[in-house]
Parts: sequence; C-alpha cells; structure tokens
Amino acid sequence: MRRILILLVIAAGVAGPAVASEKTDVLAVVREWTGLFSSLTRDAGKSALATCADEASILDDISPYVWSSPGACRKFLDDHIIESQKSAVTDIVGTLLKPWHVIVTADHAYVVVPINFTFKVNGKAAKEDGAILAAALQRSSTGWHVTAASIAEH
Repeated sequence: MRRILILLVIAAGVAGPAVASEKTDVLAVVREWTGLFSSLTRDAGKSALATCADEASILDDISPYVWSSPGACRKFLDDHIIESQKSAVTDIVGTLLKPWHVIVTADHAYVVVPINFTFKVNGKAAKEDGAILAAALQRSSTGWHVTAASIAEH
C-alpha cells in the first residue's frame, strides 16, 4: 500500500509540470492570436493568422459579427481592417490579464481571460477595459491552434 502511495505522489509530481507547460503553451497561442486586433494590415497579421485553425469560428462586435468557415480568421482580419479604417481607429493593443480559466484536456483547451484594449480614434488615445475573451484550441502535429473565439466587451 505504501509503495502505491509513493508511486501516485511521484506520478502527480511528474504530471504537474507537464500540465503547467501545456497551459503556458496554450496561453502563448491565445496571446499571439490577439494580434489579429492590432494587425491592421494583412502582412502585420501573419503571425496571428498562423495561430488559427483553418476551420475556425469567431464572434465579435463588428459586422457581420460571426465568421465560421475555412479561412474565418483571415476574413475576420479583413473585416476588422475595413471597420478600423471606417472608424479611424489605429494603434490597437489588446492586453490579456490574469486568466479565469485555462483547461487542457488531451488535445483540446479552453481559455477565458479578461482583455483590455488601448487604441486611438482620430489620433486621440482611448481605451476599453473589461472585455472578455473565450477561446477553444486544438493541438495538432504543428502545435496549438484557435478553433473558436468570442470577444465580449463590457
């Protein structure tokens, strides 16, 4: 019985760092994905687009509000660029705060994290605090990719 307990404690100690590393990896991908907001050109958005699964779904507050198809992230970025130009919004930066949830189960992950935005409207500094980003990710042979994301502003 004592040996079993010792083995369980050792197994838990080995699994703990692996789970922490996976959570760190997932959050790094989500952080990179938020570059879609600050990438107001297609070239600037390349690294953020690389974090997206080809089949993804995005829900946000710009028209058409939902993107769900192959290439959804690229379509979202294109619409975001158009909306930012219409609204004279520049210099967008999304800052992730302390995550509320980072759940990793095998090859799937779920993240809920508050995000604050700073930006300029017609050259004047503005900010939006208290938005929430919820994202689902899936791990493939090339790493973690965002399969769904929703941004809700406060």
